[in-house]
Amino acid sequence: MLQFRDRPIFVTDTSIPYGAQLPGSAPAAPFYVPPARPGVGGTAYENSVIDVLNRIERQAVGHLLLSLIPVYYPVLIVKMTDEIANALGTSTCNAATIMSRDTIPLPSGKALRGYSKMAYTPSDSQECRKGPGTRPDEALFHELVHAYHRAMHGGLNPFYSITGTISGNDLSDFGNLDEFQSILVANMYISEYSSALRRDHKSSATLPPELSTSRAYCDAYRPSIKLLAQRQRRLMNLLSFLTEPRFNPLRAYFSDERRELYPTDFLPQ
Repeated sequence: MLQFRDRPIFVTDTSIPYGAQLPGSAPAAPFYVPPARPGVGGTAYENSVIDVLNRIERQAVGHLLLSLIPVYYPVLIVKMTDEIANALGTSTCNAATIMSRDTIPLPSGKALRGYSKMAYTPSDSQECRKGPGTRPDEALFHELVHAYHRAMHGGLNPFYSITGTISGNDLSDFGNLDEFQSILVANMYISEYSSALRRDHKSSATLPPELSTSRAYCDAYRPSIKLLAQRQRRLMNLLSFLTEPRFNPLRAYFSDERRELYPTDFLPQ
């Protein structure tokens, strides 16, 4: 098992069946205490995931999100095996995040209980690259947004349905507000290096040009963005300060709300 830098993010090559309850001793509160130093070495799989995390960390949006993953509800990344993919009704090209109540030992000698278990295997094959949001780092980043969301809701995943039609696009194609959030934040991440953004969660189709500017997207999806600003205030607020992403509807939204846009001491380092 490797830890990613000093972040509460762990990668393991150990085979973990879907839904397994892992052995381990129940830790005293807090559930997780970071080891003094991140792990070194690792298997080919563990190192490949660490490489992807390093790529995410280098982007402004990625750095911000990773810095906000709380130590009290960390992330454990495991292989997306055929068994897990079949249980989730997906393919090994995809990544998935599930709540876990397993207890597992950590390199520090502590134990981990209550965390986001993420099934993910990096793949840059043509079969898996089907449009915006499907690059290995983009797929993992999308799931890390889910992990943060779960952590902010005590490990639960409250689904707020969104319906209606925006510029001919069915809002139900996002599935729920959680997926809308992950698509929005991932598109901000992608916009730091690409103009091809993902349209919705139902597919990996490209966001049409008429919605691909910050202002157009903010105006079109304002009700959903308003819900995020209310229910995920800290992340949305901090993202709005970033100038690196070309696509930042949150900056437009908070500007409309007459909030002063200026650097603050609250941006994590």
